[in-house]
Amino acid sequence: MIRAALLLSVLMSVLSACGGAGTSAPVAAPQPSSAPASPVATVPAPPLVGIWITAAVLKADSSETTASLRIASSGSLSGTQLSAQTLSVSVDSVPAGFSVQALAASSGPDGLTIPVAVQASGAGSLAGSVQTDAWLNVRLNGQTQRVRLPILRASSVTLPGVSGASGASVQVAASAPCGPDVLLSAPVNAPLEQRTRLLRLTAAGTVQSYDLGLAPTEGVTSQLCDPSGTIWLSIRSDDAQGSVIARLNPASARLERFPVGAVGDTVNNLTRTPDGRLWFVQYKRDRLGEFDPVSGGVTSHAVAENAENLRLGQDGALYYSQFYNTPAVVRFDPTSGSSRALSAGNSSKNLPRASVQTGGSVWYVDALAQSLNRIDLASGQTVQAHLPSGAAPGELVAAPDGTLWVADAARHLLYRLPSGSLDSVTVPLASGVNDGPRGLSVGPDGKLWYESGGQMVGQQ
Repeated sequence: MIRAALLLSVLMSVLSACGGAGTSAPVAAPQPSSAPASPVATVPAPPLVGIWITAAVLKADSSETTASLRIASSGSLSGTQLSAQTLSVSVDSVPAGFSVQALAASSGPDGLTIPVAVQASGAGSLAGSVQTDAWLNVRLNGQTQRVRLPILRASSVTLPGVSGASGASVQVAASAPCGPDVLLSAPVNAPLEQRTRLLRLTAAGTVQSYDLGLAPTEGVTSQLCDPSGTIWLSIRSDDAQGSVIARLNPASARLERFPVGAVGDTVNNLTRTPDGRLWFVQYKRDRLGEFDPVSGGVTSHAVAENAENLRLGQDGALYYSQFYNTPAVVRFDPTSGSSRALSAGNSSKNLPRASVQTGGSVWYVDALAQSLNRIDLASGQTVQAHLPSGAAPGELVAAPDGTLWVADAARHLLYRLPSGSLDSVTVPLASGVNDGPRGLSVGPDGKLWYESGGQMVGQQ
């Protein structure tokens, strides 16, 4: 969100000038005026108003879509009345192969919404792996604000139905990149047919299925693919060995199990460091586990409280959340074994969950405060990112370039934050259904993957 600096009363005046519900005013270009337009300031000016952006998402089978700008209302009626001609939106620059046009505005209880039509002129504009941006100029009361409008591309694959359940699609709890492919696992409480299999969505759009031969009380809790293409799994199990780390040979579908001392317990969040060691968290015993794939040896690292949501940061350190007595995101150095707890509030108000590390910051979702927060690793100071009112952030992933993706399964939306930015852009689901998103992951090429309505969507 671009922060408001102009008196908020201006916003309600704009709404009044544009009329009530169902009334619109053209905003595609500034209206002629007898006085010359005020030039754009040469020094950075404060934002005119609070503007929320909904990105354009072009599907593989479509050449046009609609984005939008929403100017947030203030609820105040004071201030000078403005004419309908005071607000205008014009196109500043557009990527090659696209056309962008701002349409008529409409007013509502949460502000003024301006649809923006986006069209691709040919298949070539949809190719490639780099996300593109259009730039718009929003002019209000003689001042101009430049706004970035992301243009994203998405394609989807329908996942196979469940055996014995007509019309039901495979559930996805987690996904993980495996070269150009994506590995998919079901929740541990999914039907037996699903939780005993691992799916592989190939770059060609086909879905392969590995029958893991698991017992009825077992299920995959996490998965990863090492540089050799070997698949590693954490498996929750009630058998005599307990929960295990397992290695899957994709060619033979042979599963080799390694006990890790987790009888009657659950292991999760399997994570690989660049030196080849595998790491996991254990719930009841509350530990950080280290597994050596060469020797099969297991090392335990004590944690101050609990350890959940383990991730490898882009700085090579491991990060996990704790939230019983002292909510924090913990940074663990896999080389020295030292830990540093980064405060995330207090136990009565805060519950840090998913976290990612990019640049000089670690980001985390607070499940109680319903917020996305950034901790500066140098100072330990925390600031809150700007999400739309009513947002319910959940899963969180980061692309190699530092772009953040946040899932909102309650509102069936995604939020995107460019590298280092606190301002979010709302991204509608390419599936077109109010379900998910779930199972977020990002491939080495920066492509986001998620499941929604039985479809696996790849988006950049």
